[in-house]
Amino acid sequence: MTEFEAATVAYQQAALALQQQQFWAAVAIPLVAGLVGLGQIFVVLRGIRVMDSANQDRARQIEAQIEAQRRQAEAQHSQAEAQRRQAEAQYNQVEAQTEAQRRQAEAQRAEADQRHAEAMETLRQQGESLRVLVKSMEAVIERTAPRQ
Repeated sequence: MTEFEAATVAYQQAALALQQQQFWAAVAIPLVAGLVGLGQIFVVLRGIRVMDSANQDRARQIEAQIEAQRRQAEAQHSQAEAQRRQAEAQYNQVEAQTEAQRRQAEAQRAEADQRHAEAMETLRQQGESLRVLVKSMEAVIERTAPRQ
């Protein structure tokens, strides 16, 4: 084999090796690009999952806050209702005490009026008795008085 033939064979082998490298590059580039694309898709999906998880956590926190606020509002409502009932009970107690005091005052007034009426009747009777006694004494004095 001549030097030219050897060089031609070497050239053909180099061209074939170059074609093989181009083939593998042509195959590898889309594969690598596909892997990179898959990696990007994975990263995006992972990001979406993280965001969804964060949103769910945030939603649970908000729901917990809303529930806590609802319970607090219910507790405040219950406390206000208890205070209203207590105030109503105190009002009713004051009303009952006022009514009892009014009745007691009326009873005392009626008793005082009755005692006054009884005292006046006693005084009238005593006055009448005194008049009768005075007339009786005048009659006794007239009978027993020396005649002039």
